[in-house]
Amino acid sequence: MLPVPETPAKHDQANSSYSRACRIVHAGLTAAVLLIAGSNLVVWLVGLGNSPHVTVMRFNAALALTACGIALWLGRDENAAPTRRRVASALGLFASLIGTLTALQYFTGWNLHIDELFKLQRRDVAGTFTSHSGRMSLNAALTLAPAGLALALLDVRWKWRHGRSITFAPGLAIIGSLPTLAAFVGYAIGIGYLTGILGSTNLLLHTALAQIALCVAILTARPDRQPMRLALSPGPAGMLLRWLGPATIALLLGLGWIVHRGQRAQIYGANDALALMILLGLLLLSALLFATATALGRTEERRVRAAAAVREQEERFRMLADNISQLAWMADASGSIFWYNKRWYEYTGTTAEQVAGWGWKIVHDPEHVERVTDNFTRAVAAGEAWEDTFPIRSRSGEWRWFLSRALPMRDDAGRVTGWFGTNTDVTEQRAAADALTVAKEAAEGANRAKDAFLAALSHELRTPLTPVLMTAEELCDDPALPGEVREQLCMVRRNVRLEARLIDDLLDLTRASHGKFALRPAACDLKMAGREALEMVREEAAGRSLTLAEELDPSPAWLEADCTRVEQVLWNLLRNSVKFTPSGGRVTLRTKVDREANRWIAEVEDTGIGISADVLPRLFRPFEQGGLMNDHRFGGLGLGLAISKTIVDLHGGTIEAQSGGVNHGANFKVSLGPLLDAPAVAPVSDSRQTSKKAAGPLRLLLVEDHAPTRTVLSRLLRRGGHTVTEATDVKSALAAAAQANGAFDALVSDLGLPDGTGHDVMAELRKSYGLRGIAVSGYGTEADLQRSSDSGFAAHLTKPVEFAQLREALSRFISIDE
Repeated sequence: MLPVPETPAKHDQANSSYSRACRIVHAGLTAAVLLIAGSNLVVWLVGLGNSPHVTVMRFNAALALTACGIALWLGRDENAAPTRRRVASALGLFASLIGTLTALQYFTGWNLHIDELFKLQRRDVAGTFTSHSGRMSLNAALTLAPAGLALALLDVRWKWRHGRSITFAPGLAIIGSLPTLAAFVGYAIGIGYLTGILGSTNLLLHTALAQIALCVAILTARPDRQPMRLALSPGPAGMLLRWLGPATIALLLGLGWIVHRGQRAQIYGANDALALMILLGLLLLSALLFATATALGRTEERRVRAAAAVREQEERFRMLADNISQLAWMADASGSIFWYNKRWYEYTGTTAEQVAGWGWKIVHDPEHVERVTDNFTRAVAAGEAWEDTFPIRSRSGEWRWFLSRALPMRDDAGRVTGWFGTNTDVTEQRAAADALTVAKEAAEGANRAKDAFLAALSHELRTPLTPVLMTAEELCDDPALPGEVREQLCMVRRNVRLEARLIDDLLDLTRASHGKFALRPAACDLKMAGREALEMVREEAAGRSLTLAEELDPSPAWLEADCTRVEQVLWNLLRNSVKFTPSGGRVTLRTKVDREANRWIAEVEDTGIGISADVLPRLFRPFEQGGLMNDHRFGGLGLGLAISKTIVDLHGGTIEAQSGGVNHGANFKVSLGPLLDAPAVAPVSDSRQTSKKAAGPLRLLLVEDHAPTRTVLSRLLRRGGHTVTEATDVKSALAAAAQANGAFDALVSDLGLPDGTGHDVMAELRKSYGLRGIAVSGYGTEADLQRSSDSGFAAHLTKPVEFAQLREALSRFISIDE
């Protein structure tokens, strides 16, 4: 049979029900004592106790019983405040003192004058039922003496050996009830000497009822103590007491009354009455015993059936537990394991004796056993579910990882009675997770290496483009050159810008994949953004003999957005259409201001090669070119649409593509909003539209290790009227600054230098001379821009740099100085 921890749920439930009943009975009996005694006390206090028509208990008895009733109410809770308990004890001692002194007067014949002390009647009423004027019955005194003492000692325990303790209150209450029970017997069978022991004052019936209520209330005040605990127990002993106790008392009293009444009616004589008493007593007790035995038999039958059902459930559980794939176990409430399933023994090769209690540690890895023990001990102490992962040694010596879980088993009262746990082999899953972690780390490492490579590639590609772009920009606008030459130079400038845009696309893709695609929102003129995007592709469209049409809504449209990025989206869409539209085709930019929806809608429509239906769902993925990745006719990296979608999403807009299929053109729609009523800040102007107003003259320190770039920059700056001092590395830059005693207006520096970085130069010059600077670098990530700002650069220009950008940056220094 599968052992299970003892669960006294039903017993506890029964005890809980009986305890609630005891509390109700105790409250009712306390109220009865106070009602009977208090009403008699009030009768005396208002002067009606002297009336011959009023049957009332003696004043001292009423006073003592009232004190007992108050003590019962104050001491009803074992955890009551100490002050309440002390008052209850004092009242109990007071009642016990009255009873003890009264009994002493009866037994010794002394007159202690306590009866006169409490005597309120104005005449002597001693007579048939009263032996002493003002004195309570001896029955009452013999009840109040121990009952009052029981109230005083209600929560007092006397420590006994072997850790046991004794309480006196229940025994004193039972002793105190006997004189009053004698009076009840006297009333029942008409024997007067029992209602007034030793010829004392007779105990009135309502006084007897109050005193019996007092004694029973003392017993029910603490139902967890004997004899109430035994009487309320759900076992056979408690059942016998509950059945036989009250029934025997009631039957014997009833039988005595019947026999006595028959004898008084002279139906039979004294001897016959005795015989009849014995005969009827035997018959009634036999019937009572038979009824009790029948009830016990039914209870035992239910117990046997319940035990059989438990055994059947245990057997079913054992069969299930032994056949599951996990290692299963059960522990008692303290966490000590007393049962394992068959799978445990098969795996570990241990015996029940070896692993009983906490013996399971012998198959645990020494490196983990302390941690596992501490975690399990904390869970047991808190009564909370436990989960942990650790290796367990098999019978062959192999260590395998297991996920262990344990849940507390609780009784109906919510107390933890035991634990059921399982160990699931997760070795393969753990190995797969470890492999996945290694693969993830390798992929992240490769991704970081890729990002570093792209950044380095960007720098190496951008640096040589700077002198080309600046030279082409300078000569493209030189009226001294023939028009054909200037046109060719403009073509060079255009293609350098295109090359820079492709490099930017690579870096934008990296930013987007890392969630670091930053926007610089400002009030953006969307109508102007559309015109700028058209101008950026106009030359390329003309070169491919395409018609570039525009249908721009003349209404003003402003949006809180990064205007440069919005232009980038429109330029990507327009250039995409230009690239995939054959010669002679048409590309149209159409814009509309939807005031009702408060949005700006831009559409780029072309008559190009179209997009097949299966490509549309993945069109905005990186490196996707409408299924033409291997077709080298169109070029490009396939990043424009993916980056455009990222930008639109970051602005809270939508972008979508439609096409009638191959050779049916395409339509791209962008929706942005909500629109602004008016620009919140001054609109951002494009660097290419910057005024060509001279920014100088300034004294500049130029630090650049790339000779062609340094030569072109120096020539253009000097042509702009600036005084330029050149340096090629950190050492020469600091030397030049020291020689001029820092007499420069600004620093223009590359960041990657042979013996350090431009950050080093900027930090030192700013510290020593308060110099401002402009960084010119092939590195253009957000981290690069932030590092430049941290080191003191006022601006960071990413190569290839157009001279107009540098001129605008220098103009800001002039504006600040002015």
